[in-house]
Amino acid sequence: AYTASVKSARYTPHEYPQIHDDILSSLMAGQLNYHEKEQCVRYPNWNSVSYSLEFSFYDWTIAEMAKAAGDMDAYEEFKARSYNSLKHWDAKAGNADGTGFFVPTELKEGDPCALKYASTDFDPYKSDAFYYTEGNAWQWQWAFMQDLDKLTEIMGGTQGLNDKLNNLFTADPNGGEAHQDKTGYIGQYVHGNEHSHNVIY
Repeated sequence: AYTASVKSARYTPHEYPQIHDDILSSLMAGQLNYHEKEQCVRYPNWNSVSYSLEFSFYDWTIAEMAKAAGDMDAYEEFKARSYNSLKHWDAKAGNADGTGFFVPTELKEGDPCALKYASTDFDPYKSDAFYYTEGNAWQWQWAFMQDLDKLTEIMGGTQGLNDKLNNLFTADPNGGEAHQDKTGYIGQYVHGNEHSHNVIY
């Protein structure tokens, strides 16, 4: 299982000529290539921010497996990769309802991880499938689960994290456009979809 996990976490589609491209693109998404080579998943990749956060979490799980297996080279590699999604963090992004979100990046002046928006132009209520899977920045800000101390730090310490958690539940539930997968709003906590289920724990 460990060997398979490591192999699937490296973007090597050329090693699988026997698998049809349509199937392979689902098994080894092209976004992985950006995560691995550029340390972010930039726009216009589909679900770019979400993929970055999820790949980083997967990398942490592989790092833990590598440590248990005594493969310290792989441990260091995947531990480092587990922080790639922090390239998407903008502490100033947002509005009066709350600031500090994982935001889309794009290629600018040779930097593949340049923030796509100026902080004040970013709308955390916007559900855009090029940025987030079935959600928006409010729901996805909690997806950096592999290092809660680091998440607390980037959110401004314990008080900052507490404030952001409170803001999640008091934000405008009608902000942004409707999305078919988002139901059960309490502020911008969306109990009807997976991205919010871990937050209160």
